[in-house]
Amino acid sequence: MRNDRPAIDSFLKLRRIAFVGVSRKEADFSRALWKEFRERGYDLIPVNPNAGMIDSLPAVASISAIDPPPEGVMLLTPATQSLAVTREAIQCGVKAIWLYRAVGRGAVSPEAVRLARDAGCQVIAGECPFMFLDPDKFPHSWHRGFKTLIGTMPQ
Repeated sequence: MRNDRPAIDSFLKLRRIAFVGVSRKEADFSRALWKEFRERGYDLIPVNPNAGMIDSLPAVASISAIDPPPEGVMLLTPATQSLAVTREAIQCGVKAIWLYRAVGRGAVSPEAVRLARDAGCQVIAGECPFMFLDPDKFPHSWHRGFKTLIGTMPQ
């Protein structure tokens, strides 16, 4: 599952993105990513059935509750939930899906990636957006440099 830089750049040009699985907890890493996207002017929709509000925005329980639908979906869920979320995103007409991963499996599920690709979606599987949004800050610069060194940085 190799990602390419044009797909990543294309996703980052979207403006309306659903963040599925963004945490209610301020200290959670998903909230740092959420905050970075918000500071960059993205129109974000928090998707978390257990959260009332995320940074003064009402959280919705599912992608299908978003009107109008988002242009893209950032999955911050455990990999075990990614197939169901990907299926729902496709049913809602979403064509760009990012399955986030920093360490471990993250949201990456081979079945979800296959389903999205078979449906003609643009898929980014397993990259950390910080490496592309803010590549010069530590630890993102280190992560990016390491991936470049070992030849796994998207080209």
